[in-house]
Amino acid sequence: IFPAFIDGDLLKLIHLSNGSRIDGAKPLQVGDVCKAEATIVSVTNTDAGKVVKVKGHVFRAAKPVIEVVSSFLYRGRFTDYENTFETTEEPDYIVALESDAAVGVLQSKEWFEWIDESKLLLAGTRLIFRVKSQVSFKDKTSYRDVSVTGEIFVRNQLKALVLVGT
Repeated sequence: IFPAFIDGDLLKLIHLSNGSRIDGAKPLQVGDVCKAEATIVSVTNTDAGKVVKVKGHVFRAAKPVIEVVSSFLYRGRFTDYENTFETTEEPDYIVALESDAAVGVLQSKEWFEWIDESKLLLAGTRLIFRVKSQVSFKDKTSYRDVSVTGEIFVRNQLKALVLVGT
């Protein structure tokens, strides 16, 4: 069921939880042509065993219709922290650039990349940061690596998101 690096005994596998979310999409109907994709979003070692969390989506016409998140536990004692990680899609974070100084501070950050240099970033702009963080574990209480990636958007006159940076 899972890749070899998870290293768990299927006879010790317990289903922990299952959840689904529909974000404003019309329900699935008979005859809909759909595609499903799933990704392991975390593998963590806990006192109870190894927890594996999987997130999947059902797509119709290349747009997500349903999100499903399931968690599983392999009972036992695990110390293979080199195989553990956690990926988190953070909630949207809105930054209102109130002044030219705030714009300057943001533009000075090495991680900030404005996509279209012909359009100036001005004070008064509200940016929407959509980021994903990924951590890998060194041991039970500390990280080996932390990585954050994402995109920056503004809303146009029609309230649609427009990509402006990364």
